Amino acid sequence: MFEPLDHAPAYLRLSEAIRARILGRELQDGEALPTETELARQFAVNRSTVREALRNLQSAGLLARRGGGKKLYVSRPTVAAV
Repeated sequence: MFEPLDHAPAYLRLSEAIRARILGRELQDGEALPTETELARQFAVNRSTVREALRNLQSAGLLARRGGGKKLYVSRPTVAAV
């Protein structure tokens, strides 16, 4: 009668929240993201959850580091990412 509820891991929900802001242009190309610690505080999750979400977004081409630095920046989404 009922479908089971979809339980997504926290890192996937967090990456989807950030992805939605990037694709919705709330976060602009080249804009720096807050630190992992700040994101963990804002989303009320562990830093390891934030780290995994950011890795997910980097592999999708939505975040990038400049010049080997630690800071992550929004990068222009590719057609495949959209």
